[in-house]
Amino acid sequence: MGNWLRVTQTGSHNGRLAVQRTTLFGLGITKRGRTVYVRDTPSARGQIGAVHHLVEWAEVSDAERDAALSNAKTPSYEVVDAKAKAKKKAKPKAAKETEEPAADEADADGEASSDEEADQSTE
Repeated sequence: MGNWLRVTQTGSHNGRLAVQRTTLFGLGITKRGRTVYVRDTPSARGQIGAVHHLVEWAEVSDAERDAALSNAKTPSYEVVDAKAKAKKKAKPKAAKETEEPAADEADADGEASSDEEADQSTE
């Protein structure tokens, strides 16, 4: 039917196995009663199956999801899109150019070069 799944947490994650808590957080659900929309993928369905006793879910279309998000008065509706997160994290960082200080710069800092030290020790 739709490209999205509406997932609402109905049970508490307290007292559950760590794997189940991690799965809930992986779906983007942090508190009981919260609703999130996730893409309808086999991995998302597998996560929902692992915590099916703690959540309610339904397939929704893009129009239904957009309507729900536009009518939300509070940020209880969140969008979890793993592909979008991966793209944000994969932004290329500018390479830093590291330059070694030249010998003249080291002398300007007040450090004597080895030749000057040798001349001073012989005098």
